[in-house]
Amino acid sequence: MTKTQKNICIQNFFGYFNDCDIVIIEGLKDSDFHKIEVVIEKSTSNNHNLIAIVTDGDFIHPDVPTFKRNDILSIVNLMKKHFQAL
Repeated sequence: MTKTQKNICIQNFFGYFNDCDIVIIEGLKDSDFHKIEVVIEKSTSNNHNLIAIVTDGDFIHPDVPTFKRNDILSIVNLMKKHFQAL
């Protein structure tokens, strides 16, 4: 689902996803949701709930795993491991 709307409460959308284990939301870098940040040169969000960085550049985060954008299998494996542990 794609929806662009200003000043909306994201929790209002979760009712659409009752049968989903993981919902991927773009944006909300300052939220309390678990995050995989996509960057080119450096991380811009705080480390709160940051579980990984995905990049095409040479940036390597000092505290969380960093993956190249095309390393889909490793990213999915990290997501499965992270969310199964919750």
